[in-house]
Amino acid sequence: MIRVKSSVNIQASPEEVFALISDVRRCGELNPRVEVINISNEPPGKVTEGTVFHYRIVIQGKMTEYSSKVITFEPNRLLETQTDTYPVVNISIKIEPIEGGVCLEQELTSEVPREESTPVAFPGWFSKLIGRLEKETSGAESGEALYQQQEAAMQEQLQEQLDEWLAVVKKHLEEERNTFFA
Repeated sequence: MIRVKSSVNIQASPEEVFALISDVRRCGELNPRVEVINISNEPPGKVTEGTVFHYRIVIQGKMTEYSSKVITFEPNRLLETQTDTYPVVNISIKIEPIEGGVCLEQELTSEVPREESTPVAFPGWFSKLIGRLEKETSGAESGEALYQQQEAAMQEQLQEQLDEWLAVVKKHLEEERNTFFA
């Protein structure tokens, strides 16, 4: 299982932070690793439990389209979504008031099936074939070792991206707040 979690303290109110994180279009535009083509929600307007976000974005030069559904929506406290991708990615964003602001915590989890553990660049059927060949030619232990190496590398990359993202959110909200109160 892939699981990454990070948090950051932000000098902002829970309302300010939640307004940003529940506005997926704004979040997409702030993300330095993403070029937004289109991000929308269904139904249009206010986000609630059951809202579906539709993403059409460019990541590392590749067009990506997917949707995610709001599973839990507790204003100014908790937003949880689940993607329609394979494998499924669950995202939990929590806001806890602290002295002088909030602690924003984000966690991503995904179960990467073992038969799909070869590099994502290959189509699924090819990944399965390579996985079988590796196990047959190198033994079951090396197949498991390869899976663990790939999972660890993916987790490390996602952790780096999550830390970078939360730093961007913090900077944006604190600069916005300082501009407002200046």
